Amino acid sequence: MSIVAPGYKADIALLELTSDSFTPLNDLPRQLVYAETGNSVRHTIVNGAVVVRNGVVTTLDEQAIKAELRRLAPTVRGYIAKIRSEAEALIPYYREMYLKAMRTDVGMMRRLSDADEELGFG
Repeated sequence: MSIVAPGYKADIALLELTSDSFTPLNDLPRQLVYAETGNSVRHTIVNGAVVVRNGVVTTLDEQAIKAELRRLAPTVRGYIAKIRSEAEALIPYYREMYLKAMRTDVGMMRRLSDADEELGFG
């Protein structure tokens, strides 16, 4: 079995275990999977190269990427609005499919949820 040692290449992430995601620290694997958002990452080494140091990505310009995203946001918003409009045109068809399925006897009791009723499916 290999160990992390000088001269070895490694992929490793070091996390701050006093962050909100791990407070209180009860079940490390569970909290890592279900609570950690990335905010706890302090250092990351990939193939022997440091790619995150003190919580800051060292391999790309985060500010430039954020600026690009802000520049593209109006185009993306327009695209999302177009998709939403097209999807809303399909709602009556989905509603009919849903109601038909709910009327089909499957051999057990079913109850429409409040969310179904709010969406006009109930």
